[in-house]
Amino acid sequence: MNRIFSWVIIGGLALSSWSCKRVNNDGAGLCLSDQCGEYLEVWKDYFLEVNDMDEAYYNDHIFPIETFIESSESGEKFKIRFTVKIDWLEMESRDEFMIRIDENEDKFPQLNLPKATYLNDDQVAVVLDNFAFASNVTRMKPVETLAQSSQKKALSQLRNLAAEKDLEFRRFEFKDARLVFEPNGHPYMYGVAQKGDNDCNCGEIDLVTGEGEAYECECVIN
Repeated sequence: MNRIFSWVIIGGLALSSWSCKRVNNDGAGLCLSDQCGEYLEVWKDYFLEVNDMDEAYYNDHIFPIETFIESSESGEKFKIRFTVKIDWLEMESRDEFMIRIDENEDKFPQLNLPKATYLNDDQVAVVLDNFAFASNVTRMKPVETLAQSSQKKALSQLRNLAAEKDLEFRRFEFKDARLVFEPNGHPYMYGVAQKGDNDCNCGEIDLVTGEGEAYECECVIN
């Protein structure tokens, strides 16, 4: 093959970026620059390969909505925000990867990547395979249907699983491959019920298998 959850400001530096938006997923008009468009294709190729996904499924379920290239003291990253639609579920996911390493950056020397030049598709794959510079592409299994018939039914099932009738919906999410070894690629629903100032009961449910768990957690306002 030729080849992360909100944007952050690194080290208080002002970051430069280029972006644009679009409503379809044919690639037209998503990025302002040719370079940004090329890295969109690099992302798509890697996304399809790592998820064992074909073009038809991608076209029906994956809808990029914003891309940009962001600069920091470590180099430059390509970032993408996209919508995933599966059955009744519509959720947003975000990916990012390093495309140019600053000449003074000393992290990941073992990868033997060039500095002060833009990485090609194979070099980007090395970055992503090693999650270098917090780079990541969403792992998701190309499924067509979910275990529940609606978001309301999924939340009800999560409340029963957690034995917590006050549990409220918090978010949908795919497990982050940087944090979870070999995620199953299924979308999850998360919920939370506040019990004290910083005392909450949390729950999560796999929307494909219906399996889940409940646990105590700190209350974080998203």
